[in-house]
Amino acid sequence: MHILPAPVFTLPPAPKRFWRLAALLAASGVAYWLLCYPTLRSNTLQVWVLFAILFAFYGGIYLLVQTPAQYRLAWAAAWGYRALLLFSLPNLSDDFYRFMWDGRLLLHGINPFAALPIDYVNQTLAAPPGIDCALYEQLNSPLYYTVYPPVCQVVFYLAALLFPASTGGAVAVMKSCLLLFETGTLLLMPQLLKNLRLPEKRTLLYALNPLAIAEISGNLHFEGALIFFLLAWVYCLSVCNKPVESGLFWGLAVCSKLLPLLFLLFLPRRIGFKKTAWFAMLATLVIAACFLPFFEPQTAVALFSSTRLYFGRFEFNAGIYYLLRAMGYVFTGYNTIQTTGKLLAAVTFAAIVALAFSEKKVSAKTLPKTLLFALFLYFALSTTVHPWYLTTLVALCVFTPYRFAIVWSGVALLSYAAYHTTAYTENLWLIAIEYVLLYVVLGRELWREMKICCTTNINKPF
Repeated sequence: MHILPAPVFTLPPAPKRFWRLAALLAASGVAYWLLCYPTLRSNTLQVWVLFAILFAFYGGIYLLVQTPAQYRLAWAAAWGYRALLLFSLPNLSDDFYRFMWDGRLLLHGINPFAALPIDYVNQTLAAPPGIDCALYEQLNSPLYYTVYPPVCQVVFYLAALLFPASTGGAVAVMKSCLLLFETGTLLLMPQLLKNLRLPEKRTLLYALNPLAIAEISGNLHFEGALIFFLLAWVYCLSVCNKPVESGLFWGLAVCSKLLPLLFLLFLPRRIGFKKTAWFAMLATLVIAACFLPFFEPQTAVALFSSTRLYFGRFEFNAGIYYLLRAMGYVFTGYNTIQTTGKLLAAVTFAAIVALAFSEKKVSAKTLPKTLLFALFLYFALSTTVHPWYLTTLVALCVFTPYRFAIVWSGVALLSYAAYHTTAYTENLWLIAIEYVLLYVVLGRELWREMKICCTTNINKPF
């Protein structure tokens, strides 16, 4: 694995560096409190300013950390920021209302995949206690089936069990569960980095990333569970050398978010077809066991319906899709998402298949880089890219020489301008700026990596 050369900078003397580090860590804590407690997402300027400050501090902290003691201090602060946000109500996302809805249904023995929220409000189905118009009016997708797999549903149920009528209490329980997942991630990352012979300090690239902290711990997104199970899968595969047993964690990752289904293609060339078959068998058993409590014909219908809607109706902060949509308006006069979304999904699958069979250096240690680009292809061709989706890319880039995911995690915040009004109207100029910056950085990193590879090959003896 080739490491891109680091930028040249001059560090202050050790005592000054410690106090600057401590000051930046303390100031970051204040900024996180301001961002996630009193700030409203409709106040776009305030959101942008606070995130800009946090990203500036993020870069400064990473540069200042030079010793194991400083690393431990920064790691502890990163965990502390997540704990600080336990009692804040999500302010940049209202998905948590659907979490509460699903949890309250489960509390009364009702399968959340079995019906639409509107069926209870229209009295088509009898509504249990807690499922009422007040909560329904807070849902951002009342006409769609739930999209949250079993691992998420277990957390929703636990929150409803402990706090059946309290929004703040239920949110705190769900955030506590995510804090446990995030703690596992922050402990696993250094071990994986050591195994790859990379600096443990790189853990801070994810641990201190403002988007990861604000969106997972502050705004309650379950990418935190996905990232933990993905890293546990890679750890079991590469460090413990247990490819079959790693199916347990891969299955749990799928039961957190369905995205890891894309990654099964990368195993046969790494562990062989026989071990891949055993891996898939164990993973299938795990997935089946997790979905079993929710199993009924309507569950499959709900998941299929939600997936079809994702590719055929939803659109937010997309790059390539928005260009194709504009072309569609020119040639047809209407939004072609029904066909364009499906076409992009097919292209994504084909691109990932091509990636799986075109890898040159195939091993467990190159898996994070492969996953990074597979997931990037998926998001680059998606019709919907919410900023918190990118936290998984940030986690994977830690194990590679690429930093475009970190840049994207910063510039994607421009998309929050859509929340300035209740109509959620996007500013396409801001989206264009976001993607131009992303592709410039990505192109530069790919070019530098290609030059390094070419130089290495030229210097090899015949």
